[in-house]
Amino acid sequence: MKYIVDRIEEDIVVLLKYGTNEIIEIDKKILSDNIHDGSIIVFDGNKYYLDIDDEEKRRQEILNRFIKLRNKEENY
Repeated sequence: MKYIVDRIEEDIVVLLKYGTNEIIEIDKKILSDNIHDGSIIVFDGNKYYLDIDDEEKRRQEILNRFIKLRNKEENY
């Protein structure tokens, strides 16, 4: 299962299930110390771990969408 870190609230991390936006909350202690809003977290049935490659890919896709929108607006 893949999740996106929606937000971190003190000791709780709010995750959105990738593709469905189902919300789950987990204890921050069971995750890596270097998580942040937008981190991609994978649960393999036993543990949670960061997917840094997928996070970078997702950030690049969002940036590309922003650039396309900005260029579209400039052409009006």
